[in-house]
Amino acid sequence: MLYASQSFVDKNPNTAQALTTALVRGLKWIQTHTPEEIAKVMPEEYALGNKEIYIQSIKTNLPAYSPDGKFTREAAETAYKVLKAFDPNVQNATIDLSKTYTDTFVTKANLGN
Repeated sequence: MLYASQSFVDKNPNTAQALTTALVRGLKWIQTHTPEEIAKVMPEEYALGNKEIYIQSIKTNLPAYSPDGKFTREAAETAYKVLKAFDPNVQNATIDLSKTYTDTFVTKANLGN
């Protein structure tokens, strides 16, 4: 999930689309590669000195990733709750997800893949 202010998206729609497209391509790539292949292209320090555990963590977490970048409205609600827990800009705000959540960029990214 990408999180950006409306003003950023309004001023930088091409950047927002490029970021979304890159994430969708990455998600599709990991769907077609083994945990070992994924670990191989990641920076060595991500394994924290234990490549076997790192590979196992990739394997364990793969099902949590959207294969195409799309997610449900409920997932957006969950992300909002997480942001509200630690982001000072969100903690005291009331955000109407129906006015802020969009899948326009991810839909367009999937059309090109």
